[in-house]
Amino acid sequence: MNDRLCLPLYALCAGILIAAWTAPAAHAQYSWAAQMREEIDTIIDEHDSGGTWSALVVNLETGEAVVDHRGAASMIPASTVKVLTSATALDLLGPDFRYQTALTSTGPVRDGCIQGDVVLHGSGDPSLGAADATADLFSNWAQGLAQAGIDCITGNVIGDDSRFDAPGMGPGWSWDDASYAYAAQHSALSYHGNVIDIAIGAPARAEAPQVRWWPDSTSYVTISQQLQRGPAGSALSRSYRRLRGQNVVEIEGTIPTGRSTRFQVTVDNPTVFAAYVFNEALRRAGVRVEGQATSWRLLDTPPAVRDTLTSVYSPRLARLVREMNTESNNLYAEQLVHTLGAVAHGDSLRAESTRARGVHLMRNLIVRAGGDPTRQRLVDGSGLSRYNLVSAQALVRVLAYMHEHPNPAVRRAFLQSLPVGGENGTLEYRFQRASAARGNVRAKTGTLSNNSSLAGYVTSFEGTPFAFALMANNHVGSTRPLRIIQDQIVNILAEYPR
Repeated sequence: MNDRLCLPLYALCAGILIAAWTAPAAHAQYSWAAQMREEIDTIIDEHDSGGTWSALVVNLETGEAVVDHRGAASMIPASTVKVLTSATALDLLGPDFRYQTALTSTGPVRDGCIQGDVVLHGSGDPSLGAADATADLFSNWAQGLAQAGIDCITGNVIGDDSRFDAPGMGPGWSWDDASYAYAAQHSALSYHGNVIDIAIGAPARAEAPQVRWWPDSTSYVTISQQLQRGPAGSALSRSYRRLRGQNVVEIEGTIPTGRSTRFQVTVDNPTVFAAYVFNEALRRAGVRVEGQATSWRLLDTPPAVRDTLTSVYSPRLARLVREMNTESNNLYAEQLVHTLGAVAHGDSLRAESTRARGVHLMRNLIVRAGGDPTRQRLVDGSGLSRYNLVSAQALVRVLAYMHEHPNPAVRRAFLQSLPVGGENGTLEYRFQRASAARGNVRAKTGTLSNNSSLAGYVTSFEGTPFAFALMANNHVGSTRPLRIIQDQIVNILAEYPR
């Protein structure tokens, strides 16, 4: 039976459960909940750093809101937006969805020469060239063409990113972040995470620090460095930035003898980057390219495909979503929101951009889960934008929706995508040692300067499942005290007997 056919009935059933969310009952059997509420409220009230807290905890068996501390308030969610992105993607696309990236040509082969262009067609795969299976993809494709007797291409190497909006950063993202890997530009044709890896070392035998970068020391970027060697045992310091709108990376610092450091820097226009790296791979394989690496957006006429030369599929969506939520990978989230807009939208949304269509579908999921759309504003899939506003209530309703999803594969993929307290991902170093929630809590973290959130699931001592969202905004100073409070609250939930 098609799971999609179950949704109307499921939505009705979920609505009944959601409608059952009530203010906590006052009679004796809920005295434990009253004690827990008082304890949690005290913890929140004792931390006064000038900001705002919102917290909602719901018993998933009864639908009771056992804690509601301004749960309907609109808050900056940071990366807990990924709860909505991953839930919407799994709900609409399914855990077995895969991306396909294809290499095509626009002309015939004559005397070992492709008479025309070769085109890289991206469909949005965020793992292309970054996952182990495709790390050497372009080199392998280039060598495959050479082994097939191709030694010449008369045209260009073209990157086709037409499935999404033009590459760029998200709305409301800080320009200060533009160089850093967590703010990599989206593109339907993404490669190597749309970043370069840079390694700097100061071996004893070298006169000056040495700089290397990947993929394959590409000349798509220019490295400008002012690095000094420091004495062995001294402090390592380095700073870097990519010049705005360019692919010039400036690096400064002091590298002690015998020390090394690695980091990632974004590229501008990932589509051309992918085409450029493939062009370089072709040349290394002995295939002469008479044209240049470019994007279809820079051409007067889009290329007309003649033959498909090869293609590759991404891992399943379940695996991609696990990477996105466990490691809080912003590029994966942005690729997914554009994918939703490209392939899962209705006819009424076709005039909008892929980003706008994608976030529209995320809002729709909030509504189907019983949330109030008037208190939510979504502009991206990663949560990097401060324009996003989401309530703890919306997050918990979506968590409850996914907890009861009629498709077991969707339900399982969503749950397994969330980091486990004290074990992996962004929760690996939280809920340590004797923490009651260690190995129990599964939750998505969210952090921006002065803001911290945590949303997910935890089970009480005797097996009661809770969904929760804990959100703190506009607090002065480090977010570490906010995370400590969140962890205290989750441990309280894990310790309670009911």
